[in-house]
Amino acid sequence: MSCPVPAKDTAANAAAATGAAGRKRTPTACEACRVDKIRCLPSDEPGVCQKCLVSKKECISRTGPRRRRPNRSMLAPGNHLPPPPKPSGTFTIDIPLSQPFETASAAAAASSSSESLRHAHSTYLDSLFPPSPNTPSLLPWPAGSLSEPSCSASSPSASSTTTNTTTTAASTTRPRFNLASAASLLDFFRGMLTYCPVILLPDDVTVRDLARTRPFVLLAILAAAAGARSLQGHSLYDDEFRRVFALKLVAGGERSVELLQGILIYCLWYPFHLRPRVRQVFQYTRMAADLVHDLELDVNSGHFPSSSSPMTPERLDSI
Repeated sequence: MSCPVPAKDTAANAAAATGAAGRKRTPTACEACRVDKIRCLPSDEPGVCQKCLVSKKECISRTGPRRRRPNRSMLAPGNHLPPPPKPSGTFTIDIPLSQPFETASAAAAASSSSESLRHAHSTYLDSLFPPSPNTPSLLPWPAGSLSEPSCSASSPSASSTTTNTTTTAASTTRPRFNLASAASLLDFFRGMLTYCPVILLPDDVTVRDLARTRPFVLLAILAAAAGARSLQGHSLYDDEFRRVFALKLVAGGERSVELLQGILIYCLWYPFHLRPRVRQVFQYTRMAADLVHDLELDVNSGHFPSSSSPMTPERLDSI
């Protein structure tokens, strides 16, 4: 004997079954909902979600999987991407500078001269104030203390420490240039040289050759050629050129044909468009004229014969 089922429960079960049968589900989210990262709910319109229906957009759903980047390990051996090019070598331009106290012998001579001056000074003070056993000393230090060996013993070590520190700082602050970029600038300068052949530059001369034989000329060439190629490279070469030129001409007092050639190259191809307000190049031009006068190149000395013989770098260096 079965129990009668209430009519209210029967109606509720029928409504739940009807709702489950009529509920719509979306197998994949549309592109708009996927980008906004929200739940894609179907609407009364077939093929359109509620969000796209409200915003009046085209509801696009992907029927297949999204494309993924291919795994490099799954590629064929011949389909691998080529490795990136390795960085080219670097080099430094070692320009000899004739500065005072640069060598160890000069530093030793300076130390000995300072010690001699110290000893003479102490002897003169002792002669002015002779020590006596009955008269108290008026000086704040004992007589003859300036000539003690303890003071002089610490001077060579201090001078050697200062020399080593200066040498280390000079070696660490020397910039390193890219060899491939310098070779490209040198080839570019060969085309520039045809308009004003201020130096002799054979075709077989490389960057390393110039860095070994004429480093200041190489620095001027790189600074002049980089002005039309690269702003960053020009700033690097230009700063180094002006620093070395000041040390060689002003501090060291050097007068040579290489220095004249370098400053002529720098002034002839000076990039006015990069520094229109800087008028320092006119000072360099006057310095070049002074170099010509100091080297007596404006005087017809008659060393060279009148016959037209080829000019070589060796003949220029012998001036």
